[in-house]
Amino acid sequence: MRHLSARLERSSSQVFLSALILGLTVAPWALAQPATQAAPSPPSTTGWYTVRPGDTLRGLSRRLSGAEELWPENWKLNPGVANPDLLSIGSRLRLYLTQAVPPKSAKVTLVHRQVEQRPEPNPWAPAQLGELLEDGDGVRTRERSAAVMSFADGTALGLTEQSLVFFRQVAGELRGVPRSQIEIVQGQGDLEGSRGGRPKSDVELVLGAAHALPRAGDDGALKTRARRPGGGGAQLMMYEGSGAVEAAGQKVEVGRGMGTTVAASGPPTPPEALLPAAELETPKAGGAVAFNNLRFTWKPVAGAASYLLELCSDADCHQAEQRVTGLQAERWQSPQELQAGRYYWRVTAIARSGLDGYPSPVASFEIGSAVADEAVPRIAMKFAGPMAGYGSKLVLGPGSSALAQGEDPESGIAEWTLVLDGKPVPKAAWSGGWSRGAHQLELRAADNAGNLASAEPIAFLYDDVAPRLRWTVGQGELVAQFGHDRIATQRSREEARRLAEKKALLEWSSDGRLWLPLSLPSSGSASSVTVRSDRPQLLVRSATARDPFAASSPVRLAGGALLRVSAEDEACAVAAFSLGIGRAEQSALGNTWVLYLEAEDLVGNRSREEWPLAP
Repeated sequence: MRHLSARLERSSSQVFLSALILGLTVAPWALAQPATQAAPSPPSTTGWYTVRPGDTLRGLSRRLSGAEELWPENWKLNPGVANPDLLSIGSRLRLYLTQAVPPKSAKVTLVHRQVEQRPEPNPWAPAQLGELLEDGDGVRTRERSAAVMSFADGTALGLTEQSLVFFRQVAGELRGVPRSQIEIVQGQGDLEGSRGGRPKSDVELVLGAAHALPRAGDDGALKTRARRPGGGGAQLMMYEGSGAVEAAGQKVEVGRGMGTTVAASGPPTPPEALLPAAELETPKAGGAVAFNNLRFTWKPVAGAASYLLELCSDADCHQAEQRVTGLQAERWQSPQELQAGRYYWRVTAIARSGLDGYPSPVASFEIGSAVADEAVPRIAMKFAGPMAGYGSKLVLGPGSSALAQGEDPESGIAEWTLVLDGKPVPKAAWSGGWSRGAHQLELRAADNAGNLASAEPIAFLYDDVAPRLRWTVGQGELVAQFGHDRIATQRSREEARRLAEKKALLEWSSDGRLWLPLSLPSSGSASSVTVRSDRPQLLVRSATARDPFAASSPVRLAGGALLRVSAEDEACAVAAFSLGIGRAEQSALGNTWVLYLEAEDLVGNRSREEWPLAP
């Protein structure tokens, strides 16, 4: 039909030339329609079209503007055209369009940096906004470039950097319905939009030997990402809607939230669930910063092998200023200082199979000035909970924890890291529970501009072992030792009484001896007598009828024997002894009165022995 129309238009041109030869003055538009017929009003929408072989202004007006009679109006839009029937191949025309995107066409609606188009059979040329692309036309993007093409059905195809696609019209398999075919030769395309809830798609994605037919969901939503990796094959991710992928004679259905991969030669893999969206941390959505070398952080996504970060200048994240792939950590620092202004960013988790998860919601932030923050944070580390200085050692006990202190007035502290014995540890490891023995802790911090600081490492000994109790029984005089005071029968009665009153722990007997007043409490009384000491041993007068050190053997308090008690602690010193009578703590002894012996070290580790008392 196009060739027949061209012949008819060339016939009109010949008539016009013959009139010129005969010296007649005939306007070209007078040959196009009767003088009595009023020309229709032109549409309100315009677009750009690159002239192909055989094109005439009349034919383009009929096909794109809705009426051949509108060719004079289209001629007015292009004052550089000398003859509407002799169009220069490869020239660009501005034309009235019956709709924003004509059927069987694609329209370039975004050009970011270096994007090229090839209107078949014209050579590659810089792409222009509003350009109409038709059967056989191609688009390619260069490094750090992107493009978006819109279709008549309301969908749009977004191309990332280093992508190449071609558009074709092919006969459908069902009743000859035309089908659009998008061939992705290399790179990545995102096809998305609303299809009005139609059950079938009229777009086929061609990725090498793989063919995909995406379908809108029941709500009419469609969002598909198709990619041809550098090593060949194909990847398809269905974020909204569903689709079918066919390769090597096999076909798989890919539901919403699923994806599949196709090797360079072979069938599609069974569909797998796409990873969830990452949760962005800094810079915060809607926030503002006063520096331009900021650091980006997000929470880890379970199952992610790497991450993709996109830093964009538009809310749809089509215009990427930075597109960083293969990130192994949940943070990124731009190697370039950014200009002041508003930016948008998002992160996508990549599975081990290479499939993209759901992109995170786009977050916006604003940079207030093009000034870099180069000052490192000021930080320090301290400990809370049981701790003691023992000789030249710092000893920490159960319940102790590391605390971070610091400030960064310029950009704020973004991340703390605790390094235990040369290896970073998770946040839970800050709250103690370290393994027994010697360790070294180092505190590190990074501010929101990526400046790193490190506090001086601190060596410590973690002690979670209770003191070890020792005792012996023998004959002799009572000697009690408290601190640096030593009391014996050789001292005078007055000196002993003064010391007894001072300690409030001893009583003076009529025979001139110092006795520990251990006695069974009266019925119903909870009183007990306890001796505490900051020294590693204590001598107590006691006697037994049977072995006092077996848990099942009752103890009888009588005169005649000495109980020598001591405690040892390998990590630090013993802080206190307790000897007394009280209720049992051991469940096996029940609610009985016991003679108990306790020792506690400097960091709170406690030992206790109990013996039941017989009246």
